[in-house]
Amino acid sequence: MEEKKQEKNNKLSVIQKDIADSVTTRINELQEMGALVLPKTYAVGNELKMAFFALQEVKDKNGKPALEVCTKESVANALLKMAIQGLSVWRKQCDFIVYGNKLSCEREYHGTIALALRTGQVTGIPEAEIIYEKDTFKYRIVNGKKEVVEHEQDLENIDINKIKGAYAIVPLSDGTFYTEIMTIQQIRQAWMQGAMKGQSGAHKNFT
Repeated sequence: MEEKKQEKNNKLSVIQKDIADSVTTRINELQEMGALVLPKTYAVGNELKMAFFALQEVKDKNGKPALEVCTKESVANALLKMAIQGLSVWRKQCDFIVYGNKLSCEREYHGTIALALRTGQVTGIPEAEIIYEKDTFKYRIVNGKKEVVEHEQDLENIDINKIKGAYAIVPLSDGTFYTEIMTIQQIRQAWMQGAMKGQSGAHKNFT
């Protein structure tokens, strides 16, 4: 039993090394071509190691380890997608999800924020607020841009079953702000694009 376990671990180590080497080689090629510029603090080797540690905990819907059921090519592509975007698993900027025998790298909220900040056009984390049914909420549109004029909310209004919508205000480098407003119907439609179709425990219990 112990020998089989050791043999399995050795085989897995070889596969991981092959994948890491191929991803690193491709990243280096893109950088040499000038087609990819990673953040100066982004260490590809370290991030790949952390990603493999995280992958050991990832399983498919049947509880089988991702590294056993997913194709070598899909694992390499998922890691390459992570590295090209300069994302980090341990910083919760992306996550790995199994679809059949394919591994996918999905960018998380923190990853989207990181990419936005790197553009230099966004100067801070967006301020987001929920709009409940009895809230006083008014906004206007000036030169095609939305501006929140008033939002008053009482503690008694807070009820996850009575959400009308939400908005986020993003500070921009030119000193202005970008505001996005969505109804709860639009938000639920956005959730439908995800793997859980808005039916995860987080969606239902912490809307």
